[in-house]
Amino acid sequence: MARFAKGDTIRIGAEVTDYDNTYVTPTSIVITIFQGATVKVNGLAMTTTGSTGKYYYLWSSSVKDASGKYECKVTVVRNSRTSIEHDERAFYLY
Repeated sequence: MARFAKGDTIRIGAEVTDYDNTYVTPTSIVITIFQGATVKVNGLAMTTTGSTGKYYYLWSSSVKDASGKYECKVTVVRNSRTSIEHDERAFYLY
């Protein structure tokens, strides 16, 4: 699991593929970042890298953020279907 210092800007990536592992463009892709019960980022849109199906979000942590494990939930909507990935991008902040 990745480790970052408080105050770091953290790049969190996501890739969207179909059943054939071909990169596709979703209708929407949003991220939620939380530490325990505390939500740090709630449902903000991820940015495309310029390549089909590849996205990222830059989160600027604060020196005041709590140390510990942070979890990410990425929600993708495509063709009226919703896919949720939780904790695959978890990281530690120290």
